[in-house]
Amino acid sequence: MPTVPKATRDLVKSRAKHRCEYCRIPEAEFVAAVGFQVEHVTPRKILRARGLQLFDPKYLAFSCPRCNSFKGTQTHGTDPQSRLQCPLYDPRSQRWHHEFLPMPSGHILGKTPVGRTTKDALKLNTLADVLLNRARLHACQKWP
Repeated sequence: MPTVPKATRDLVKSRAKHRCEYCRIPEAEFVAAVGFQVEHVTPRKILRARGLQLFDPKYLAFSCPRCNSFKGTQTHGTDPQSRLQCPLYDPRSQRWHHEFLPMPSGHILGKTPVGRTTKDALKLNTLADVLLNRARLHACQKWP
């Protein structure tokens, strides 16, 4: 599998302000054996079928390994409120604060069908995530 060129990786990382574009955890706070990844918002298979460039930054997002693992090749999920199929959040065409609502409790709420679907698909409110978000909010008084 081809790897993302360093210049492209650096651009995607900088554009994301060194944080996961899905759960918003800063890269510096993430402790794991596997580092953050540049992931394809649109799966490689679809990009290839459409004759599009795999490493064009407009198809890439900076993601923590956990969000990348849960997202995988998914592009859609089920909105828990309407039970209808809905696209997942696309950091290239949508704004995080339009789709999600960070709560003082550390929870992330979906404000829209896209936000709700993504929150569930990427499991954004595990106990560990909520506690980490709460500690981060307490320390810096703002959501990243």
